[in-house]
Formats: sequence, C-alpha cells, structure tokens
Amino acid sequence: MTVEDVIEEIVGDIADEYDKPEPEPMMVIDETAAELDGRVYIDDLNDALKLKIPEDEDFDSAAGLLRNGPSPVPVAPPRDGAL
Repeated sequence: MTVEDVIEEIVGDIADEYDKPEPEPMMVIDETAAELDGRVYIDDLNDALKLKIPEDEDFDSAAGLLRNGPSPVPVAPPRDGAL
C-alpha cells in the first residue's frame, strides 16, 4: 500500500504519470455518425451534434435513450467483425 493509495481512499482518484488518459466521451466520425460513451448527457449530445432529442424523465443519457427511448436505435457491429 502506498501513500497515494491512502490519499485516494480519502479524496478520490489522483491523476499521475502512470494513469492512462480517459478516451473522449464523444467522437464525431462523419456528418452521419458519432461514437460516444453511454454516460454522455442528452443536453451535451444535442449541443455538440446540433440535434433535438427530447428530454424525458425516464432518461438523461445516451445509454438511457437506447434503453428507455421511444424506439430502438440500431447499433453498429464491433469494428473487428465479431458479434
């Protein structure tokens, strides 16, 4: 156990030179596609992609929209071809 481990238990994660950077939560691929983290809020998604996805009390994130939205949204297969 290190001093950093003890401090992180008290105050939360501490970024240092050994931590890998987190990937961007949203990456626009082209004008018809984007790859995003399910935790991206609908407000942020609407602002970044100039969309008008209505907000609902059943969901406030992209993952919530997929799970509880008005209709299923198709999901692209993984890039490596595996299902």
